Amino acid sequence: GDDFESLAEVQHMLAWLSDHPYARLRCWIESVLRRQDPGCSVESIVCHGTPLVLTGVSKETQAVTRFGMASRVTLRVACGDGTLEQFDAIAMAVGVDMDTAARSGFHLDIPGDWDSAEPILIQRLYELGGNDGGPRA
Repeated sequence: GDDFESLAEVQHMLAWLSDHPYARLRCWIESVLRRQDPGCSVESIVCHGTPLVLTGVSKETQAVTRFGMASRVTLRVACGDGTLEQFDAIAMAVGVDMDTAARSGFHLDIPGDWDSAEPILIQRLYELGGNDGGPRA
């Protein structure tokens, strides 16, 4: 089964992306994988280590307006051809305009480079929402 235990400390932030953040993350991961293999299904998602979390604050209101999270994950996937694959990846969720008309996005980097996760997460936040209220670690 899934193990999102390492995300427990940031669950309240993930709630900005969805009322059911873990189910949303699972859905995002599966939809990304199905672009490559329409017949696949995710058997399990295991998050590892401390996630990287960035937030951005409006200069005018000091409200949090953007959020980004990256986590190392191990995925177990049943492929459309009947094989079972297990691999490591980095899952990234980003959200902007959190104080108004929130928009969110998801990226799955396979295998992903954890040492490069922070600059990539910052780039994806800016790509989704422009450059107001830059992210802060």
